[in-house]
Amino acid sequence: MAVNTVDKVLENIINRQPFQFDEEADPLYKAYKQEYQELGEDARADTLDDIAAISGGDAADYAQIAALQAQNTHRQQMNAILPALENAAYNRYKGQVQREQSNYGLLQDKDIAAYRKQRDAVADQQFRSESDWNKTTFDKDFSHEEKRDKVSDQQWKNEFGWKKNMDKKEYELKKKRVKRYR
Repeated sequence: MAVNTVDKVLENIINRQPFQFDEEADPLYKAYKQEYQELGEDARADTLDDIAAISGGDAADYAQIAALQAQNTHRQQMNAILPALENAAYNRYKGQVQREQSNYGLLQDKDIAAYRKQRDAVADQQFRSESDWNKTTFDKDFSHEEKRDKVSDQQWKNEFGWKKNMDKKEYELKKKRVKRYR
Protein backbone atom coordinates (compact mmCIF):
# COMPACT_ATOMS: atom_id res chain seq x y z
CA MET A 1 0.00 0.00 0.00
CA ALA A 2 1.45 3.33 -0.97
CA VAL A 3 1.83 5.81 1.84
CA ASN A 4 0.58 8.47 -0.58
CA THR A 5 -2.86 6.81 -0.69
CA VAL A 6 -3.14 6.84 3.10
CA ASP A 7 -1.91 10.44 3.17
CA LYS A 8 -4.44 11.49 0.52
CA VAL A 9 -7.33 9.90 2.42
CA LEU A 10 -6.18 11.62 5.62
CA GLU A 11 -5.83 14.93 3.77
CA ASN A 12 -9.40 14.56 2.46
CA ILE A 13 -10.66 13.93 5.99
CA ILE A 14 -8.75 16.89 7.45
CA ASN A 15 -9.66 19.31 4.65
CA ARG A 16 -13.32 18.29 4.43
CA GLN A 17 -15.61 21.27 4.21
CA PRO A 18 -18.03 21.64 7.12
CA PHE A 19 -21.62 20.63 6.51
CA GLN A 20 -23.71 23.19 4.67
CA PHE A 21 -27.20 22.51 3.46
CA ASP A 22 -27.94 23.87 0.00
CA GLU A 23 -31.48 22.82 -0.71
CA GLU A 24 -31.22 23.67 -4.39
CA ALA A 25 -28.32 21.19 -4.73
CA ASP A 26 -30.02 18.48 -2.65
CA PRO A 27 -31.59 15.79 -4.91
CA LEU A 28 -34.24 14.89 -2.33
CA TYR A 29 -35.28 18.53 -1.96
CA LYS A 30 -35.46 18.91 -5.74
CA ALA A 31 -37.79 15.90 -5.98
CA TYR A 32 -40.07 17.15 -3.21
CA LYS A 33 -40.02 20.68 -4.62
CA GLN A 34 -41.07 19.41 -8.04
CA GLU A 35 -43.86 17.33 -6.51
CA TYR A 36 -45.19 20.15 -4.27
CA GLN A 37 -45.01 22.69 -7.12
CA GLU A 38 -47.04 20.37 -9.30
CA LEU A 39 -49.53 19.76 -6.47
CA GLY A 40 -49.73 23.52 -5.84
CA GLU A 41 -50.30 24.28 -9.51
CA ASP A 42 -52.96 21.56 -9.67
CA ALA A 43 -54.65 22.92 -6.53
CA ARG A 44 -54.62 26.46 -7.94
CA ALA A 45 -56.07 25.32 -11.26
CA ASP A 46 -58.67 23.11 -9.53
CA THR A 47 -59.70 25.99 -7.27
CA LEU A 48 -60.09 28.34 -10.23
CA ASP A 49 -62.06 25.68 -12.13
CA ASP A 50 -64.31 25.00 -9.13
CA ILE A 51 -65.03 28.68 -8.56
CA ALA A 52 -65.64 29.24 -12.26
CA ALA A 53 -68.06 26.30 -12.30
CA ILE A 54 -69.94 27.62 -9.27
CA SER A 55 -70.04 31.26 -10.41
CA GLY A 56 -70.91 30.50 -13.96
CA GLY A 57 -67.50 31.18 -15.43
CA ASP A 58 -66.85 34.51 -13.78
CA ALA A 59 -63.51 34.32 -11.95
CA ALA A 60 -63.54 37.21 -9.51
CA ASP A 61 -60.63 38.53 -7.48
CA TYR A 62 -61.57 36.34 -4.53
CA ALA A 63 -61.21 33.32 -6.85
CA GLN A 64 -57.65 34.33 -7.67
CA ILE A 65 -56.94 34.78 -3.95
CA ALA A 66 -58.44 31.39 -3.10
CA ALA A 67 -56.42 29.72 -5.86
CA LEU A 68 -53.20 31.32 -4.62
CA GLN A 69 -54.03 30.22 -1.05
CA ALA A 70 -54.46 26.66 -2.24
CA GLN A 71 -51.11 26.87 -4.01
CA ASN A 72 -49.45 28.46 -0.93
CA THR A 73 -50.71 25.60 1.24
CA HIS A 74 -48.48 23.26 -0.76
CA ARG A 75 -45.53 25.69 -0.51
CA GLN A 76 -45.98 25.76 3.25
CA GLN A 77 -46.06 21.97 3.36
CA MET A 78 -42.83 21.97 1.36
CA ASN A 79 -41.22 24.42 3.78
CA ALA A 80 -42.41 22.28 6.71
CA ILE A 81 -40.40 19.28 5.52
CA LEU A 82 -37.27 21.37 4.87
CA PRO A 83 -35.77 20.67 8.38
CA ALA A 84 -36.29 16.93 7.88
CA LEU A 85 -34.55 17.14 4.49
CA GLU A 86 -31.66 19.09 6.02
CA ASN A 87 -31.37 16.49 8.79
CA ALA A 88 -31.34 13.69 6.19
CA ALA A 89 -28.60 15.53 4.24
CA TYR A 90 -26.58 15.98 7.44
CA ASN A 91 -26.92 12.27 8.22
CA ARG A 92 -25.67 11.43 4.70
CA TYR A 93 -22.73 13.84 5.22
CA LYS A 94 -21.95 12.33 8.63
CA GLY A 95 -22.16 8.81 7.20
CA GLN A 96 -19.75 9.75 4.42
CA VAL A 97 -17.30 11.21 6.96
CA GLN A 98 -17.53 8.03 9.05
CA ARG A 99 -16.92 5.85 5.97
CA GLU A 100 -13.86 7.91 5.05
CA GLN A 101 -12.52 7.63 8.60
CA SER A 102 -13.19 3.89 8.58
CA ASN A 103 -11.48 3.54 5.19
CA TYR A 104 -8.52 5.52 6.53
CA GLY A 105 -8.28 3.12 9.46
CA LEU A 106 -8.43 0.10 7.13
CA LEU A 107 -5.77 1.57 4.83
CA GLN A 108 -3.59 2.39 7.80
CA ASP A 109 -4.01 -1.14 9.19
CA LYS A 110 -3.15 -2.59 5.78
CA ASP A 111 -0.10 -0.32 5.55
CA ILE A 112 1.04 -1.35 9.04
CA ALA A 113 0.54 -5.04 8.20
CA ALA A 114 2.60 -4.64 5.00
CA TYR A 115 5.34 -2.87 6.97
CA ARG A 116 5.35 -5.62 9.62
CA LYS A 117 5.50 -8.29 6.93
CA GLN A 118 8.44 -6.55 5.29
CA ARG A 119 10.14 -6.04 8.66
CA ASP A 120 9.63 -9.73 9.50
CA ALA A 121 11.10 -10.75 6.14
CA VAL A 122 14.16 -8.54 6.77
CA ALA A 123 14.51 -9.93 10.31
CA ASP A 124 14.22 -13.49 8.99
CA GLN A 125 16.88 -12.78 6.37
CA GLN A 126 19.15 -11.23 9.00
CA PHE A 127 18.62 -14.25 11.25
CA ARG A 128 19.48 -16.64 8.40
CA SER A 129 22.56 -14.59 7.50
CA GLU A 130 23.65 -14.49 11.13
CA SER A 131 23.03 -18.21 11.50
CA ASP A 132 25.04 -18.91 8.35
CA TRP A 133 27.82 -16.64 9.58
CA ASN A 134 27.80 -18.31 13.00
CA LYS A 135 27.87 -21.76 11.43
CA THR A 136 30.70 -20.78 9.08
CA THR A 137 32.61 -19.13 11.92
CA PHE A 138 32.00 -22.11 14.20
CA ASP A 139 33.11 -24.50 11.47
CA LYS A 140 36.23 -22.41 10.86
CA ASP A 141 36.90 -22.12 14.59
CA PHE A 142 36.31 -25.83 15.07
CA SER A 143 38.52 -26.67 12.11
CA HIS A 144 41.18 -24.30 13.38
CA GLU A 145 40.93 -25.76 16.89
CA GLU A 146 41.11 -29.26 15.45
CA LYS A 147 44.26 -28.37 13.52
CA ARG A 148 45.70 -26.61 16.55
CA ASP A 149 44.88 -29.64 18.70
CA LYS A 150 46.63 -31.92 16.19
CA VAL A 151 49.67 -29.65 16.20
CA SER A 152 49.54 -29.47 19.98
CA ASP A 153 49.17 -33.24 20.23
CA GLN A 154 52.09 -33.73 17.86
CA GLN A 155 54.19 -31.25 19.83
CA TRP A 156 53.28 -33.08 23.03
CA LYS A 157 54.17 -36.44 21.46
CA ASN A 158 57.45 -35.01 20.20
CA GLU A 159 58.21 -33.48 23.56
CA PHE A 160 57.13 -36.65 25.34
CA GLY A 161 59.29 -38.70 23.00
CA TRP A 162 62.20 -36.32 23.51
CA LYS A 163 61.75 -36.43 27.31
CA LYS A 164 61.41 -40.18 27.18
CA ASN A 165 64.54 -40.36 25.12
CA MET A 166 66.32 -37.97 27.47
CA ASP A 167 65.11 -39.90 30.52
CA LYS A 168 66.35 -43.09 28.91
CA LYS A 169 69.75 -41.52 28.19
CA GLU A 170 69.91 -40.13 31.71
CA TYR A 171 68.96 -43.50 33.08
CA GLU A 172 71.62 -45.16 31.01
CA LEU A 173 74.13 -42.55 32.14
CA LYS A 174 73.23 -43.04 35.78
CA LYS A 175 73.36 -46.75 35.33
CA LYS A 176 76.90 -46.42 33.97
CA ARG A 177 77.91 -44.23 36.84
CA VAL A 178 76.51 -46.61 39.33
CA LYS A 179 78.43 -49.45 37.66
CA ARG A 180 81.57 -47.46 37.80
CA TYR A 181 81.25 -46.81 41.44
CA ARG A 182 80.52 -50.32 42.34
